[in-house]
Amino acid sequence: MRRTAALVFCASISVATACAGTPVIDGVLDSGAGYALMPDCDATPSARTGFGLNNDCSQIWFTNDATHLYFFVRGRLQGDNNNGLLLMVNASNISGRPAGNACGGLGPGGGYVFGNTTLPGPPWSPTTDWRMDFEVDRGWSGNTGAGPTVFDIDRGRYYAPIGWSYFGNPGTAGSPLTVGDETHAFLNDGGTSSGWELKIPRSMLNNITGADTIQAFAVVVSGSAFFSDDSAPANITGGNPGHWPNFTLISGNQHGGNVFAPVSVSAFRLD
Repeated sequence: MRRTAALVFCASISVATACAGTPVIDGVLDSGAGYALMPDCDATPSARTGFGLNNDCSQIWFTNDATHLYFFVRGRLQGDNNNGLLLMVNASNISGRPAGNACGGLGPGGGYVFGNTTLPGPPWSPTTDWRMDFEVDRGWSGNTGAGPTVFDIDRGRYYAPIGWSYFGNPGTAGSPLTVGDETHAFLNDGGTSSGWELKIPRSMLNNITGADTIQAFAVVVSGSAFFSDDSAPANITGGNPGHWPNFTLISGNQHGGNVFAPVSVSAFRLD
């Protein structure tokens, strides 16, 4: 079982960000590829270290072209344990899993994040019962549980047909892995421009257009779906949320007196 650290990024993109060039999918943030930092998704000033200095999720960047969307999660993983990154995405043109509803349990297997795997009980509750405070349509988790050179990626889908699938292992040296029309790369060297890079076709989000917006949230999560406070945006306060968090109930957000939202609600429109 491969799983689970999460980067979750929630920013509505009022995207007027066009690509200056096509990103090279290698786990390096290319300055000339048109990437823009998603609104409120710079966690570097907070320096949250819930899982220690060797696990980090500090920024989410985005760009797009006529056929694909590109996400870059700046971060790193310790590599000798089962921690990982989680990225959750909402598209305004899709009706997926509403806020406040369980996001695990998408099918048999799948580890602790997307699948039906639960911790032994009692007194444990199912780890499938973790909840976002925004609608989610797609999710990806990448995990180094099988070794420091492994980055196993699972994908979750929250609209019909609902379920999860295993994408593959691009490794941790920045080598791209393409399956179908989707490509991932992860460079886990701790560099300030290194991290997890995703290239997904617009068709994966029902042919999302420039009239639509997206939201996202990224976070570091353990192999047993224990959520850290190391997220982008950096709105988690009070320490690590732990197992089965309900983000609609977490107080201490950085958006005034609003209900806790680990994602910004500023719009970012697609080109």
